[in-house]
This record gives sequence, C-alpha cells and structure tokens, in this order.
Amino acid sequence: MKKYRSEKFIVNAAVHNDIQVRIEHKSKALTFGTDLNLSNGQFGANDTDERDKEEHRFDMEITTDKLRESEIGRKIIELIGEEELYKYDPELLNSLHIDGVIKYSREQKEKLKVQYKKVDFPIRELHEAEIPLVIKQSEKELRQRHTIQLAERAIERCERFVRMENDKEDFLLSIRGQRHEDFVLHMNIFEQRL
Repeated sequence: MKKYRSEKFIVNAAVHNDIQVRIEHKSKALTFGTDLNLSNGQFGANDTDERDKEEHRFDMEITTDKLRESEIGRKIIELIGEEELYKYDPELLNSLHIDGVIKYSREQKEKLKVQYKKVDFPIRELHEAEIPLVIKQSEKELRQRHTIQLAERAIERCERFVRMENDKEDFLLSIRGQRHEDFVLHMNIFEQRL
C-alpha cells in the first residue's frame, strides 16, 4: 500500500506543479528537480551503454559455455584464465577456438599418417613377399586343373571306345548270324538240286 500512496502523492504534486517529476519507465526511476530538460537521447545513451554491456556479458557467457563444451576450449580457458576471458572480444575467442580446432585436427591427421605408415609398410612388404607365392600357387592350380581335364577327356574316350567295340561286335554278330542263316538256306537249296 505504501507504493500506491507514494505514487498518488507524487502524481498529485506533479499535477499541481508543486514539484517537477520525471518518470523513467524503462529504468523504473523517478527524477525530481528543476533540471528536467535533459533529452531522451541523454537518458537513452546511458541505457544503450548498459544494454551494450549486458549484450557483451551475455555474448561472453554464450562463448564461454561453447568453449567449455570442447577440450580445446577448456585449454583456451586454462591458458587465458576465467577472469581475463571477459576482457576479450567474443569473436576473437571464437576465432581462437576455431584456430585451436584446426590445429588439433592437423595434429590428429599427422598422428594418423604416422600410424598408417607404421602399419602400411610392413603389410606392403608382406604382400610383396606373398605375391610370387600366390602366383606360383595359382599356376600350380591351373596345371592341376589342366591335368584333370586331360584325364577326364581320356576316360571319356576310353568309355566311348568300349561302347564302340560292343556296338561293333553286335553289328558283326548280327551280320554273321544273318549271313550264316542265308548261307545255310542256300546250302540246303543247293544240296537239294544235286
């Protein structure tokens, strides 16, 4: 209730021109006195300075939170220090962070290259030593396949010749048997004539 009474008292005094009062709604402040001719720009300048400081502080908090998330960012914070960090520009800190990330990735790539070389060269040597062995093995397998194919063809020919021999004997028997019967028939006819 005191708030409303004091507010009513101030408004009544201002209406009756007993006191000059300026109400600043943004900063929730009252200004009393005769020097109330200050422009809004002068009041606004103070507000913009405070707003800029708040924005800078907010940007710095966001930047520091981002830095804390990564390992490189934590190293930057350790290097500079938590108190000194607020003196730096957020864009500068972001560029430092990006540079740190790039440097870290380059270091990791170099480490990977070294590890790759340590592993790759011995494997290549093994492959180079194994290649002649593999070639010999494949040539040996080809010779074996060729030999097996030749043997299979020889077996097929042999079986074919056996079948041909059987067919030949059957054919000869059929011819001899029929001719023999014809011969016997002709002999009987001849003997009868005699």
